[in-house]
Amino acid sequence: MKTNYRLCLVNAGAMAACLCSIGLISVAAPSDKPAGERGKFEKFGPWQDEAWTSNNAPYHNVRVSIDKQVAQGVSPDALAAKFAPLWRQDKRNLLALFRWGYAARKARLVPGPFNINKIIASDHAMEEAYRVQRAHAYDFSRLRFLNGAELFDYPKQQQLKGLGRRLMERKPKDDGVKYQLVRLLSSSEDVAERHEAIGLAQAMVREHPGMPKMVALQAHTYDYLWSLTRSHSDANQAIAAHLQYLQLNPQPPKELRELANRRIRVITQVQAAWEKQGKGKP
Repeated sequence: MKTNYRLCLVNAGAMAACLCSIGLISVAAPSDKPAGERGKFEKFGPWQDEAWTSNNAPYHNVRVSIDKQVAQGVSPDALAAKFAPLWRQDKRNLLALFRWGYAARKARLVPGPFNINKIIASDHAMEEAYRVQRAHAYDFSRLRFLNGAELFDYPKQQQLKGLGRRLMERKPKDDGVKYQLVRLLSSSEDVAERHEAIGLAQAMVREHPGMPKMVALQAHTYDYLWSLTRSHSDANQAIAAHLQYLQLNPQPPKELRELANRRIRVITQVQAAWEKQGKGKP
């Protein structure tokens, strides 16, 4: 099985965001109280604290319908192009907006070239609409989280992380949310959040044994952690995960093989230099 590892290009200096993505999983969603009422999450914005008190069934049904059409061979790109003008005719229709946004995200997940501006357009539309009225629906918030995390919206990262944790509390096995939450947490300057990302990535590897994509995620998550801790142990974990990816996917595209090997070389060389200078850690 080949992974979309191409999007996991990590700059050795900046450790840029891993832009991998996986498919959406259909879920039903009963109503819920806002995270702020439970007092378990930071309050960094309305998306995080919104009560999921509306009927989620219409949004869930849209997801099921679009998933079914795509499975039958209908182009999600064509669906997005069809749905966008329907929402523009009535910009207070949040269900029409969700239908367009979900189709655009499905198009994003199809292998091959994709214009990220399609995701940006639907995401910005969700933000604008939200200032006027709120959906109070689980699936609407979930789509906003997935798009925001995909776009790596730095000003809203803390808000998105809080929303991601809340979504995970609702459905712990939602791989789409978990994957994007790992990406957000692994780029944090807080070492505790990077360790949280490691725990989630390890769980995904256990839940999907032998899947190169999950091992690739774990490798890059250890990369991020190591860049902050300078730990010999974290360096070894990152190298081991990159090697495991190459073992699971022995014939990846050339650039992906070179990427994994380059990360192994960089980690080895930098860690050795740190230890020589007395800056390395156990």
